[in-house]
Amino acid sequence: MVKEIVHENYQLEDYYLLRFLRAKELNLERTMEMFGKAMEWRKVNKIDEILKDTEFSKWTTNRFPVTMDEKDRTGSPVLIVSVGLWDVRKITLAGKRDHLVRYVDYLYESVNGMIREYRNSTGNDITQYFQILDMANYNVKQHACLACIPFFKDMVKHYEKYYPTMAKFFVFINS
Repeated sequence: MVKEIVHENYQLEDYYLLRFLRAKELNLERTMEMFGKAMEWRKVNKIDEILKDTEFSKWTTNRFPVTMDEKDRTGSPVLIVSVGLWDVRKITLAGKRDHLVRYVDYLYESVNGMIREYRNSTGNDITQYFQILDMANYNVKQHACLACIPFFKDMVKHYEKYYPTMAKFFVFINS
């Protein structure tokens, strides 16, 4: 049944399916329901094509800086998000919240690609990444305005529904 709903071969690999099993505490029926919804969401939102979008490279360097070129001591990718430098309020008030949510999906897909690449090149059993949220320069007015809350809700919702248990840790620094 799984083979019929996946879009890419890597989605059949153990590490990918394990995320959904973990999220549903190894309950196969609930896992399959969640996985099916995630695959449908990927299809509707063209997630399998998101890494080909060159627009996001401008976002990374100009407005929403992240670092993704590090690994922890086990070899897991490390995603460092400079939250305090993200002007969520400005982009939300400009009506581009959906674009920002898609950028977060782009980041999740990039990290997933790093995990896959590392697994394939080393044979190591890496299944998750490590995320550091740098809160330096965080400003409640700029980042937690009422108009910004739906962005943060969507970001968490996408992680929980479509990228479950992909991160082994979230660490906040400079908070």
